[in-house]
Amino acid sequence: MAAGQPSGTLALTVLAVWMLLLGIVAAAVPVDPDDLTFWTVWGYLDQIVGLAAAIVAVVAIRRAAVVPRPWNRAPLWALVAVAGMWVLTQAFAVAVGQNAPGALLLLYQLSGIVSFLALLGLGILAIVLGLRADPRPAVPIYLSGADGTGSAGS
Repeated sequence: MAAGQPSGTLALTVLAVWMLLLGIVAAAVPVDPDDLTFWTVWGYLDQIVGLAAAIVAVVAIRRAAVVPRPWNRAPLWALVAVAGMWVLTQAFAVAVGQNAPGALLLLYQLSGIVSFLALLGLGILAIVLGLRADPRPAVPIYLSGADGTGSAGS
């Protein structure tokens, strides 16, 4: 990220560590069908931490001015697609409840596909942009001497 502004790097690190932690907790904590309090709280915490870290990272990438326009908005597009699919799935689940389990399962699967494609698209974009020639001009170097040799008055 931009020099002196480690918030984006920290947010991406939190997001990566959080994903690892999700897998560890899912494997380590047994599911008790009679008491889902832990998993309810954990689910809310997952949404809050993941979304907050993703928003900070998206803003940092956008502001860093390292990725050329309009591609510096690609993480935002991916986040909107993933979050929009999640909202659609949750709204559908609340609206139909147990009445359409097949359609709900299809939406959950589609949500997973959208998440995968967003991540894949960002990875491919990063590779393609990394291969491009740097179009930015070189930094001009000014010599200190009046005659242009770098020595003043010799």
